[in-house]
Amino acid sequence: MLLDERKAQEAMEYQWQKDNIKNISEASRNEDVEREARIRAKRLAYRQDLFGQINYEQRRKQEVRSNK
Repeated sequence: MLLDERKAQEAMEYQWQKDNIKNISEASRNEDVEREARIRAKRLAYRQDLFGQINYEQRRKQEVRSNK
């Protein structure tokens, strides 16, 4: 009877470790996905800002040309 209880306890501990590793892996994957999303958002914002600056400079040059 004591051996069966010990085996049951070991099985429970093993399952807990397995579940814990799974949870940690999922959390890590979620953090990676969130980090990638933040990086993509920053890149998009940078590109939009850059295009805005380029458009502004082009409009400014056209205005200078048309005022001459």
